[in-house]
Amino acid sequence: MNGCRRGKNQSECDWLIDGRRVECKSSQLRWWSKDQRWGFQFTGIKLPYHGFRQSAVFDDLILVLYSPSMLHIIKHDLTSRVSTRGSLTGPQGHIITIGGRKHQHWGEALSNILHKLLTGTGCEQVAKLRLDDM
Repeated sequence: MNGCRRGKNQSECDWLIDGRRVECKSSQLRWWSKDQRWGFQFTGIKLPYHGFRQSAVFDDLILVLYSPSMLHIIKHDLTSRVSTRGSLTGPQGHIITIGGRKHQHWGEALSNILHKLLTGTGCEQVAKLRLDDM
């Protein structure tokens, strides 16, 4: 930071709710041809990182998983499936990558991904929106 005010498109979090800073990241279900599986990847997650950030720039992280049939809205626990990106982690942030099993139909992969994300973690699904209801 250089002391200048940030523009409305450059804030460190997306919105405030009851004084809590909320960041929202979205990803579309994609076919990873190299791995032969479906998955999601969320990038630019500004968690604490030595020499760059003492703390996260948000209090709550919301993930929106966009599939052909539905939006799944997940409150993330700030630890599950989080990875670094080598020298890019400091300036660009962490990533969350989660995929289904090889050769699964996208619907089976989505179920598998949600199971991985929501079982035995602190993540919770806060909403599901059917795309044909929108």
